Amino acid sequence: MTPLPLDKKTMKTLNKLFTLARKKNPDNPHVKINNSDVFMPVSIELVGTSSSSFEILTGEVWAVAHYYEQNGDLMADPDMTFVLNKAGQIIPLSFQQDCLGIYRESVVRDSSGAITAVIPSLIRDFKSFVKMWANNIVEQQGLNERQNTAGE
Repeated sequence: MTPLPLDKKTMKTLNKLFTLARKKNPDNPHVKINNSDVFMPVSIELVGTSSSSFEILTGEVWAVAHYYEQNGDLMADPDMTFVLNKAGQIIPLSFQQDCLGIYRESVVRDSSGAITAVIPSLIRDFKSFVKMWANNIVEQQGLNERQNTAGE
């Protein structure tokens, strides 16, 4: 089976983003980082919690997204959700790309919304994408130079 958590470097990058959201808005963690005139801002938000019989998939659910406006609607380009578990591991849960009509979840849920199974091929695909995307976010938003800068 595919190991669920992201690699350590990618987890460190995402944790940096989650920490920025917590610092900016401690009571309702969210932040829009817009440190570039060229690249799209990135939005980070704590959107809820995840429950599962698998402890590794139980924890906070975070969304990381780029958005643009089309005909008055916000379009995800992309939007991903992740579970941050008590061990500090980050596991990708979903991927959405509105302009292509794509929405995929790497987990199977029961009628109550609890996670009951994982889809290893999607976990593998999500991990590959987010590794590249997280690095791009850091570079595009200048987060290496501005360790604690949240644009808006």
